[in-house]
Formats: sequence, structure tokens, C-alpha cells
Amino acid sequence: MDVGGAVGLLALGYSHTCAYLTASALLKCWGYNYNGQLGDGTTTHRATPTTIDVGGAVGLLALGDHHTCAYLTNSTLLKCWGYNIYGQLGDGTTTQRATPTTIDVGGAVGLLALGGSHTCAYVTNSTLLKCWGANYFGQLGDGTTTQRATPTTINFWGTVGLLALGGSHTCAYVTNSTLPKCWGYNYYGQLGDNTTTNRVSPFSPPALCGTLSADTFLVAGGQVYVLTCQVFVPSGVVLRIAQGVTIYASPVAAGGGGAPALIVEKGGSLLAEGSATAPITFTAFNPTESSSSSSVSTDPTVLETRGKWGGLILLGSAPTNVATTTIIEGITAKTYGGTNPTDSSGSLQYVRVWHGGAVVGANNEINGITFGGVGSGTIVDHCEVAYNVDDGFEFFGGTVNVKYLSALFVGDDGFDTDQGYIGKGQFLIVIEGLSGDHSMEIDSGIGSNQDVTPRSHPAFYSFTLIGGGTGTGARTGELIHVNDGTGGKFGNGILAYPHLNGLLFEDCGSTLSYTQTLPAASVSISNPGYFYFSANNIIDTATTASQFALLAGGSGVAACTPADTWTAVLGAPGFVAVSAATDLAEGSATFNPLPSATGAACTGTKDALPNSDPFFSSVSCKGAFGSSTDNWLAGYSWLACSGKMAGATCPGVPATLFAALGSSVVAIGGTISSSLALVSGTSYLLTSQLFVPSGMALNIEAGVMVYALPAASPTSAPAIVVLKGGRIVAPGTATMPITFTSVLAESALVSSATASTDSNENAITLGERGKWGGLILLGKAPTNMPTSTQIEGITGYTYGGTDATESSGTLQYVRVWHGGAIVGANNEINGITFGGVGSGTTVA
Repeated sequence: MDVGGAVGLLALGYSHTCAYLTASALLKCWGYNYNGQLGDGTTTHRATPTTIDVGGAVGLLALGDHHTCAYLTNSTLLKCWGYNIYGQLGDGTTTQRATPTTIDVGGAVGLLALGGSHTCAYVTNSTLLKCWGANYFGQLGDGTTTQRATPTTINFWGTVGLLALGGSHTCAYVTNSTLPKCWGYNYYGQLGDNTTTNRVSPFSPPALCGTLSADTFLVAGGQVYVLTCQVFVPSGVVLRIAQGVTIYASPVAAGGGGAPALIVEKGGSLLAEGSATAPITFTAFNPTESSSSSSVSTDPTVLETRGKWGGLILLGSAPTNVATTTIIEGITAKTYGGTNPTDSSGSLQYVRVWHGGAVVGANNEINGITFGGVGSGTIVDHCEVAYNVDDGFEFFGGTVNVKYLSALFVGDDGFDTDQGYIGKGQFLIVIEGLSGDHSMEIDSGIGSNQDVTPRSHPAFYSFTLIGGGTGTGARTGELIHVNDGTGGKFGNGILAYPHLNGLLFEDCGSTLSYTQTLPAASVSISNPGYFYFSANNIIDTATTASQFALLAGGSGVAACTPADTWTAVLGAPGFVAVSAATDLAEGSATFNPLPSATGAACTGTKDALPNSDPFFSSVSCKGAFGSSTDNWLAGYSWLACSGKMAGATCPGVPATLFAALGSSVVAIGGTISSSLALVSGTSYLLTSQLFVPSGMALNIEAGVMVYALPAASPTSAPAIVVLKGGRIVAPGTATMPITFTSVLAESALVSSATASTDSNENAITLGERGKWGGLILLGKAPTNMPTSTQIEGITGYTYGGTDATESSGTLQYVRVWHGGAIVGANNEINGITFGGVGSGTTVA
């Protein structure tokens, strides 16, 4: 065949061919052209090579079934043409093109591949994989089955070294992990994952329980993530969470352990980088329902509940003033602190932590977000804790800096700093409601040693603290409690609606100074240290005398006696719309905490940036909002999403996907070591496969509901398995049947139902089937198979024998709904499986 010169690139489609001639820099194509896939401006078939004008030298060439793409190296342009009914050209339309059309992929293309009707390009400068076109089987990898007419970023973690597309599936080789990832159509097992299940993402959903053994990525787009126990990210492991992901925490822990929580250990890393339109959310199953489980607090509030799960705990190697063998609050056996002030534990951006703070022991609760010895290399901004039992944010030493944080209606302190925390914070807001103790608890020393070093020195500027006021039911704590010899500096702040005092001082230490004149940057902040509070801060108390106070009868207040006569701006700060009569009882009315442009917060004297520190941003108003228009909470905060903030843009808190559980919740799973009774009045969460071994019985009272968690992985779907010699006794009645079902709500399980975890995520169809496993009864009655045969649906368990009248128990008025998870190729769990079950078993 004469193509006119040496060929540098060659590609074949379903019925067309293209070759790029290096010497002449010409692209030539021939063959079938019904859809314009040759690119010569016609739909005429060509039986000889025809020159195609693509506008430059071609560096990459790929052909799909009926479309073509070429990447031009001199202009860094991607051009595509041909069939486009599924948007596979990427030009935002479904109109076929008979000439090369420029496609915007956002940068230089390093890899290019075309499938039957979809296209993928790897953008090297941003290390992003982008795909578009047909998506019936999830071949784009964006977590959906929605076709895309423009390049869509795929949540793919790592550098792509190789890229290939089949008719309806995609594979990429990740060089930094030396692992291939495949997704899309899998009817013939072409994904190589030992199943025939289609995959809509490059990543299989991980089990969110226990210690992660490898880098893990939680992708957006439809997977329901459930935190079933405490998850640990150990040293050397990275947990990355995509924008828009919601993680729901079980109200009780699988295996009876501590409250479900996420713990990043020293050396581990959490990359949770959400956005204003697609925040990352940690929340409870049913946040408006209280629970009396031993693992769950029963502290209901006006609107929401607290203590439904644990929280986030980040542990680093930055300095503290306690021993590095100290165990972090809220869990056991995990230490924090070290000698590296710039240590990084990852990044938290646009992260929401709602309804946590489970009590794990006497005076021991998990904070919303705990920072234990976390270093300044960690990025923290736009994070919110709402409705937590204990503190919102607590800093145990460390040097991490934070911006744009909100603590709403927590049960103790909005911000708590101690054990030598030396960090900076700007744009901080606390709304206490009626249950909060302090907006800020600022501590340093331990026990009687108030002058231990490093001394805490939080530098907090631009903060708004709104207390519970003086109404009935409000707690009596001051807005800022200064204790244990802490230093610090505070400016451009607003303290509003305290119960009594703005600041109260206790145990001040003996060596640091207290001043309203900011010391120079050269003055030590730790030894001896100082506590600075600007006179430009607004404290809206009844009188100037109540703005500052010393603890009556308190010990060690001599050093801070000057603070008792300090001054601050007295009077209303000028909120746009905040009323003590209606808004302080935990958001009972719509309000707006932004400062009015004509109010004291914006017209009064502002503090300069402390010591010209570049961390701090310039502001035109005091308080958490740097201007009268910068409402950074509006798009993602609970206040905005619940409709409590005027001018909110968030469309609302997503409806729960989960069934309404009872007031008492118990987790079940694993192999029982003694007979187990499930009693009416308790909701049971099947967190894993539950095995009833020989000699044991699972006794279930009439009316019991057993809710199965979503399968953490295809091979570990929760199920109940009665082994040979074990028994299940489930005598339901017509009026009180026994039900096994998914923990997902019925309303979320109809075939047409969709779910979305944030305002920007694509809707995904949940479907009715395969949400968990089922019931498997194994007996010793005869079969025509060897007794070594393993039962379908699980591995390692046999059935059959010689006892035709053996009994595996009783099933009467038993309902099994939404099960049948696929565990392998042609291997699903049936609703109820009887393997060699004898006639002594009652089934009716």
C-alpha cells in the first residue's frame, strides 16, 4: 500500500484506518466514512489514503469505532471528528463532525485512547485523566452511567503511564503504584477482577473499618460509604477523599468496639479536599433521631442530635508540652507529638463534621475534629463542626494554622487550645446555642505547672463568638475562658451575647505578661511569653465591668490582675440580622451574622495584621467575615443548608438514605461463640457476615428488624450463615413478621430513586437489589454432591450429609428484602439458600 512516505503513527478503527507520515507531516485516512470519521469534509467512503488537514504535526493518534482524534504537538491542541451521538468528540454537542474539531481538555495531552464510543486523554501538566462520550456501563469512570459531551475529570489517583480503551471498558496503568485499574463493562470478565460486575469507577469501595493497609481513595459518584468502626490511617498510608463524598457513620461499631471514628496516626495522611459546591461530609445515619444505645449519647437538642458517632482525629509529630507517650483524648493507645513543627498530616478543605462526639468513657468524648501535635505543613480551611457532644475543634499542642472554621451548637467549647499549641487562626465563628460552655477555652499548662514550655500561644484574629445570651436554659460560661498559663494574641474579634462575661481568667501562671499593646515580633511567645488582647475587639456585654473578669477565689490570678481593668469596644457589633430573642436557641429562625457595612464592626478601628504576618489576610470589618459581603458559610454550612442563614445558596441538607432505626441499636456480625437472642424493641445492624456455628443458636423474636449495612466489598457482603449443626429460630407472626433488609431506606431503594450527597454531585440510581447478602442455611441432609462441596455465595463452607431429618431451626413469617449481592463470576447470594437442609427444619 502506497501511503506516500514513512509512517510514524498508525491507528485502526472499526472500519477505517489512519496513518501519519513523519517526513511530510501529513495525516492520511481511508475506509468507511458514513459518519465523517475520515475527516475530509465528506461522508464518502475512501478506498485509498486521503490527506486530512488537521492543522499541524500530529503527536498522538487514536481511532474509535466511528470517530477519530489527533493531538497536535506544535499547538498543543486536541482535535476530534466523526460520529458523536454519545458526545464522544467532546465538543459539548452530539452533532457529528466531518472535519477536525478542536476539543478543550485543559492542557497538554500525554496519552490518548478511544473506545467504541468513548474517549480518554491524560493531561500531563495537571496529571488529570479526562474521559467523555458513552457511559452506559460506567466506562468513563466518573461513578455514574451518564454520558458526557465534554471532557470530565475522573477521580484517579496517581500518574498514568499507560491508557487503553475497549469497546465499553477502560484500563489505565498507575506508575506510582505499579497497578492497572480497569472499569466499565464486565460481562465477560474483561476487567480482570474475578467478577462479571460492571464498575463505574477505577476504585472498588474499601471497607471503612479497621486499619488501612494501603493508600485508599474514596471517589464521588454513587458509592454509599459507611464508617462501621474506628478507621486508622497508619504511618506511610494516605487516605484521599474526593470532592462531594459523604461518609455516614454507623451509630454503633462493628464488633462492639469504640464509636466509629476516623483516626490519622503519626506519619499517616488525610487528603480531604472538598469545595464550596461539593464539600466532604461526615455525618450520622439519622441525625434528627435520638438513641439510647450504650454506644450513643441520648442528648437531643431543639433541632438535631449529638453524639451519634465519633469524629475526626489527626495525630502529628509537631511539638507539644507533654510527653510523646501521651495518649490522645477520645480513643486508646494512640500517641501524638514530636519535634517537627512543619510536619504534615495532609489537608482538610471544605470538610463538614456533623452530629459526632460519642462518649467513650467518663469525661472522655471525641471532639468534632481533634488535632494532636499536628504540624504547620497541614492545610486546614473551610471546615465546620456542628452538633458535637464535646468541643468543636481541639488543639493538643502542635503548630497547625487554620482559616475559615465554624463551630455550631456544640456541647462544650467551640475551640479548645492546650498543651503548648502555637498556631494561627483567622475567620473563625462560634455559635454556642443553649448547650455550649465557652466559645473558646484557651489553656496551656498541665496540673499545677502553668509555666511549662512550649507555652500555648494561639494567634486568633477575625473571629465572631455568639453566646447563648441570658435567656432561660443558657449555660453560664463566659465566651473566652483563659486558663493554665496560656499566652496568645487576639484581634479584630466580636464577642456577642455572653451569659455574663466576655473573658474570664483563671490560673494565669507567674512569668508571662498580660498586655493590650502588641509586643514586637522579636519578643518570645513561649518563654516567658505574653497574652495580648486588642482594645479594638468588640465585647457586647451589659457593662464595661463585665467585659473582663478574674475567677472569683481562683488560684494563680495575680499575674493577670491587669486584665481585670482592660478595655474593649462596648456595644452591638452591628450584625445584619441576629436577634437574641429568636436566634440563640440553636438556629430556631433565619438570621444573618454578617457585619453591617454601617455597623461598629465595619466602621470602627481595625487591628493591623499582627507583626505583618503574611498568613493573615487584610480585612475591612472585624469578626469572622472580613467584609460585609464575604459570607463564606453560605454555600456549604449547616446554617445555609438547613435554611437558617439569610442569603444561603446551599439547596438543603440531603435527606437521609437510611431507614429510621429504633431507640436502641446493636451491631451484630462475626462468628458467635454462644447462642444469641435478638429481641423486639431493638434495631440490629448486620455489619458483616454473621456465622452461627455448630451447637449455637440464633434466636429471633417476632417483630425484630435486622438492617444490613451496604457491602464494603463484593466478596464480603453482610449475610447470616447458619453452619452445619447450628440453628436459627425465627418464629415471626402475620402481624409481627421478622424482617431482614438493607439499612438503606425503602424510599431510597426503588428503582427510579436517586441520591445525591451535595449540591453539585450527579444524581445516581440506587436500585432495589443486591444491597447486602441474604440468609444461608447449611445442613446435613443428603445431596447428590460430595459433602466437601462449598455452598454458593460464600467461600469455605460445606453442606450435606446423611441425616435427612436434621433440623436447622425455624423460619416463619420471615421477610428477606433487597439482598443478593454478587460475590464473584456467576456467584450471587440468594435470598434464602438451603444447602443440605433437613426435613426437621420448619419453614412456613
